[in-house]
Amino acid sequence: KEDYINGHTFTGKNSDTFQLPENLLEVPATGTISPSACRRVQLTEYSTEHWFLTNDKTTALNGKVFSASLQGRGSRPLTEGNEVVYRIHTPGLRVKPGQSLCLLWSQAAESWLSDWQFCRVVDDSGNYVECACSHLSVYTAHAQMAFMASYNEAFYASGFICVSGTVWMKSLFRYSVHLV
Repeated sequence: KEDYINGHTFTGKNSDTFQLPENLLEVPATGTISPSACRRVQLTEYSTEHWFLTNDKTTALNGKVFSASLQGRGSRPLTEGNEVVYRIHTPGLRVKPGQSLCLLWSQAAESWLSDWQFCRVVDDSGNYVECACSHLSVYTAHAQMAFMASYNEAFYASGFICVSGTVWMKSLFRYSVHLV
């Protein structure tokens, strides 16, 4: 029997994704599931982090926060080898590689934690940050943006350098001609 929830990838706003672990729920080999074995899985995609602000300081990449919970489990580590994987996009911006953090919300501390024991950056080389966490919790990512000069600014700067160099070369040529 095909399992539809384990390993399922949900797609949200801005093509952000959240993938449940491959072995989140036990599936009996017989294919018969009793009603008492059923569990509720709740996945929430927040479009703003205002519920999770600390000291009025924004942290969440693109304001995006995900939450995943399983009925009766609470916020705790997943079994060995199980991870949720989420990707948060930054439309129109590039992420500065190697500067990103994957964050978990701590109810006790009422703040975001970057705990490498439970979360790690999988990829931050484009216009998104992808994280993998071995904990059911509330998640986000934090990243620095790579602000690059636009084509127009680069073209203007190179044109200025070329014109300046040409004027300087003409002045040098005139000076050397007068010396002869």
